[in-house]
Amino acid sequence: MKQLAIAGLFVALAATQANAQINAGDEKPEASVPFNMVQVTTLKLPWRIAFLPDGRMLITEKVGGLWLVTQKGEKTSVANLPASLYRGQGGMLGVFTSPHYAKDHSVYLTYSEPGEPGGSSLALAKAKLKIGADSASLEDLKVIWRDGERGDGGQFGAQVAFSPDAKYLYLTVGDRQRMTPAQDPNQPLGKILRLTLDGKPAKGNPMAGKVGAASVPVIDPPADTEAAKTAPVVRTYTFPGPNLTPG
Repeated sequence: MKQLAIAGLFVALAATQANAQINAGDEKPEASVPFNMVQVTTLKLPWRIAFLPDGRMLITEKVGGLWLVTQKGEKTSVANLPASLYRGQGGMLGVFTSPHYAKDHSVYLTYSEPGEPGGSSLALAKAKLKIGADSASLEDLKVIWRDGERGDGGQFGAQVAFSPDAKYLYLTVGDRQRMTPAQDPNQPLGKILRLTLDGKPAKGNPMAGKVGAASVPVIDPPADTEAAKTAPVVRTYTFPGPNLTPG
């Protein structure tokens, strides 16, 4: 058992045989909290919330759903979702409203996209949200960026942030537990990408206009970083066009 001093607090951590942490300290749960909690609805493995200007929420379910939810908990299923692979850390992950939503009603989705030769890869899609009296749907959905390597592994990243001038987006792309591609400028894994709102490399990037290797090796997720350095290549991925990753 190790004791860690954090801001004057001593927190004792103990690991079970399954390497799970337990609360081994003497701190008791707080009997009261300075806010009220009211259950308004139920969801199946909810993952991320995006608020609309009128206060309603878009909520993803990791298992593959997207709901339009009022502040009172009334739910409307959003139709025309892309296919996602719910497995491990993958599934329907992020939902984000465009910085110009009030004008274009655009939303962005990040999810694990299934495909050959098995497994999945991170995809970023853009669509217009159409809301009716008792319906909601995604229209003109288009995948604007994807990692085509696919395969096994978790850690998709899948977060999006927009620049203060509302002209660009930043997409986090996880290393998929393969570790070493994060150091390879030819591969998007383990990077933060600065893109236009339509998923293209943004002007002004340090290597804008440059292209990378036409193909890259793919390994299966190893046990640790050191093992990744010598993990066998299971296949080679060839980009369908110019490799724009460096740009």
